[in-house]
Parts: sequence; C-alpha cells; structure tokens
Amino acid sequence: MAILMGVGAGAASAADVIGAHGARLSGHLGPPRFTALPLKDVSTTALRAEIAANATVKTWSSSITSGLGGTFTYRMVGNSPLVKESNPVTNVTADVIPVKLTFKDSGVSFDPTKADPGCLNGSGSPDSLLLNSSIFGKHSYTVSGKSLGTVQYLDGFQREEFAKYILNSGAINPGYHVNLSPVHNEPKVSVSVNPSAGFTASGGCDGAVGELDISVWDSFLQSTLLPSLSSEIKPNQFPVFLLYNVVMESGGSCCIIGYHSGFQASGGVQTYATTDYISKGLFPGSMTDIYAASHEVGEWINDPFVNNATPAWGHVGQVSGCQSNLEVGDPLSGKPSVNVKMANGVTYHNQELAFRDWFYRTKSVGLNGWFSSRGTFKSNAGPACS
Repeated sequence: MAILMGVGAGAASAADVIGAHGARLSGHLGPPRFTALPLKDVSTTALRAEIAANATVKTWSSSITSGLGGTFTYRMVGNSPLVKESNPVTNVTADVIPVKLTFKDSGVSFDPTKADPGCLNGSGSPDSLLLNSSIFGKHSYTVSGKSLGTVQYLDGFQREEFAKYILNSGAINPGYHVNLSPVHNEPKVSVSVNPSAGFTASGGCDGAVGELDISVWDSFLQSTLLPSLSSEIKPNQFPVFLLYNVVMESGGSCCIIGYHSGFQASGGVQTYATTDYISKGLFPGSMTDIYAASHEVGEWINDPFVNNATPAWGHVGQVSGCQSNLEVGDPLSGKPSVNVKMANGVTYHNQELAFRDWFYRTKSVGLNGWFSSRGTFKSNAGPACS
C-alpha cells in the first residue's frame, strides 16, 4: 500500500523555519546520535494488562540486584534465557516499511526503494540492502573461538549476552533464539514534508540530506501512519520505518539517525523503530549502511517499552552526561563496527552492543565474562554516574 500524506503543517512560516535551520547548521551536519522515546499514553497497569493478554510483542521479565545496591525489574523481547524452556525459540514478525520523504522547501526526495550505486555500499536500493543484511539474514558467527551458530546479528547478541545459559558448557537453553521472522517488506509510503517540519541541507554523497523534526514525525507516525497500516501490522509485530539519508532533530539539535518507541494502539501496545540507512561519507568512520538499524533493533529487543531502569551511567559513547536506562547501543555509539559479509557479497557495518550486566554492575553472564559483544567492555559501568 502506498499513501501520500502531508506532515507537519505548523504556525511558523517557511522563511522563519528555514532561516533558523540554516543559521544553526552553518553548512554542516552535527554528530550522529540515537534516542529512545518513552511509551505514550500507556500506564504501567495498562502495559501489564496488554502483556498478559498477548496484545503486544512477546516479552519476558526478571529482577536483578545491582552491584551498586537496589533491585531493578527489566523486560526483554522473547522467552527467558534464565530458566529452562521446552521451546526457547521466539519468532517475531518484522515489517520493513520504506518511507519516501519529499521536502517541500526544495522538492528533493529521499527514496529508500531507489538504487543509488555511487553512494551505497553494494548494489540495490537501501530497502533491498537492509532486507539482505545481517539484521534479517543469517550468518555463521564465531567470537573468540566460540560459535554463536548461524543466526541473525541481534539473535547472536542475545546468545552472547546470556552465554552462561545458552553457549557455555552445561547451558540450560542451548537452542535459545530471538528471530525476526517472518520479514514482510511493506509497500513504499510516500510522505510530503512541509517546511515547518523539515528541510533540505547540504551534505552527504549525493549533496543533499533531509532533516526532519522528530517530534512531528513521531506524532504523525502514531496518529496517522501506523493506524493506516493496522490491517497489515499488529501490536505483536515489529515495524521498522526505513529512511534514506534523512536525519532527525530534537529541540534544534541534529543528528538523530534512529530511535525506538511505542504507544497505545487500538489493538494493544505497538512498539516500532525508525532508522536511517546511511550512505557513504555521510558520517565519519564506520557509521554507515545498517549501523543505525543494528543499534535500534538491539535496543528494542533489550528495552522494548523504553522503561528498563538502571543505576546511572554515562560519560561514554554518545552519552556526555548520565543516563539511567538499559539502552544497549548508546554506550558504544561511534565505536568501530562489527563487519559482516553476507551472501549478497556486501560487507555490512553493525554496531557493537553492551550486555545487561554492564548496566547493573553485576557479574557478567556473557561470553568470556565480557560486558559487550566484542569485548570492548571488559568491566562494568563502574560507580554511579554524576
């Protein structure tokens, strides 16, 4: 289904908004970062009822006593790896929705279903490249001599994160998996962006980058776009809205390249993510192609409702101050990628992610006693952040 919608009619004039944006950008994009938006209009009581009624994505929950003191309850996608399961495999239907954004200030469109051979790592469109990537495709992983199996990248991360129960000798759940399966590629959605909601800036391989107000986009997504797709996408599924070379801003600060969230939909609590497929040269280093998608899918699995509290941590990765949540990508944002060559011949750039025990300052049950998936963190987050 393809639909044409307008986004973001606002009170400010186009001249006012574009002038302010142009002055702020000064001809360049800011550093890339990620965010997570808390559940909207969902109380704790309502969320528990939706979970009990299977009216949202399948999750498991446990409590943990932090090494800094205090007991925390957290919830993740899938079955629990901590107790023996007769069937420890979880399959969550994923829906990839490519979003073509046309910015009215310039008339320039950013279309994830169109090939861009000069600017992409591999042939094909961003949409097809994502579908064939390590996010949804399986690859044989061996880390520090230990086989993770032939798995999706984020499934492999969960197996590493809880290796004591899954990978180690005598593990109780060796068959544990959290799969994004089946994967539905939904028809392209076309969205026209008014100047009050976004604009076109200079930058990137193609010479132009879209910049979108995240609050306007997320409001449109919850109020209009997801309801229009309700016949195809249910609350127990995971929709991923795919942008191409369009970054988001919050409070005038650029550049958000992905986020995950959820809200109370008509059929239950709907979780989702928005991610940018990143072309060559848009950002420095290895933050390209699926770096943002791997970050957001990993965080969605480990904190699907954006409410897993932790002791304060920070001054690492993209976090210059302090955070108190289980967002497994943030502390390693910007670090070198985990490169995976898939069957289509493309080498994809995934982000390394932090384990649960890094946040709670508990003894690691992860692979090799590490605190992140490739061993960048070999100790926990340390004293409470201040």
